[in-house]
Amino acid sequence: MADVQKIIETALQQLIAAGLEQKGMSKAEAQILSKAAIIGLDKVDQVLVAADDEAKRIVDPLVKKQKRKLNSWQRYVKSNSKKFKFKSGKKRGQVNFKAMSRAFKKTPAGKGRRRRK
Repeated sequence: MADVQKIIETALQQLIAAGLEQKGMSKAEAQILSKAAIIGLDKVDQVLVAADDEAKRIVDPLVKKQKRKLNSWQRYVKSNSKKFKFKSGKKRGQVNFKAMSRAFKKTPAGKGRRRRK
């Protein structure tokens, strides 16, 4: 990436020097001014990057993503996850989603969007 940037800077410097020579400036003066212009552009680029980083640092905490609405299954799980737990065995204390799913399908919210095959 640094090599490409160096090539671009060199090409830009040569274009600036050629333009200044066409305007009647001596070759040495044109090269010195084109070099100064490239250095100035580099400084401007550094300032812009620093300002952009600072703006992101300030704005990011202020911008909050809007939370999307939970669907009916997610709401059901959120409110009933403590009720459907394994009482014994290896999975003791874990949520029993199979039993929860069966119960959800019997509710009005669970009957709505099921497809029959």
